[in-house]
Amino acid sequence: TMCGIIPSPLCVNYTPQIQQVPSKINIIATKKIRIYPQNEDKYHQMIRVYRRSYNLAIEKYKNGTYKDSNGKSIDIRPEIRSVVKAECELSGSVFDVNVSDEAVRSAGDTFRTICNKNKKLKGSSTGFAQMKFKSRKGYVHTFTLAKMPKGHCPCVKSLGKIHITESIPDEAIGKQVRVTYDHGRWYMNVQQCREIQPEIQG
Repeated sequence: TMCGIIPSPLCVNYTPQIQQVPSKINIIATKKIRIYPQNEDKYHQMIRVYRRSYNLAIEKYKNGTYKDSNGKSIDIRPEIRSVVKAECELSGSVFDVNVSDEAVRSAGDTFRTICNKNKKLKGSSTGFAQMKFKSRKGYVHTFTLAKMPKGHCPCVKSLGKIHITESIPDEAIGKQVRVTYDHGRWYMNVQQCREIQPEIQG
């Protein structure tokens, strides 16, 4: 070496890092269960409650009557549930305040999603999304509840009991449940936790 100087060896302290990889990861999924209502007519009536409440809310968002005189958003659920309840009493059909309120909440989510999407298209002349009413036509209809009851029967006081073809996960209790009428068959979509193996990147 230059000037006869011998460099000392370079010492580096190295501590290997051991990455803790969980053996399993829990994810939230949906379990679709076939059900058999004791009274299908009442279930169809509850679908109409949900659709009517949703459409009334969409109408308010379309014409701007979801705001007060100062331009601030108001809670439109009491007015809508009052209108739908009166209609149900007049026709002798079932009504549930939780189903009506959940429909209004869903309409609000739709409104906000469309507003956010259209804001991104500012300056454009095409591509704007429009709010749509729920139709009586078609082969698939739904209603939703914010919380799955412990007894596993949605709105049991109004709708009666159901026969369930599979077990309800414990974690589904108290979570959102969606009842669907699909081509003549009834289903209930509930939440469940599923364990998956994590991918280990090498």
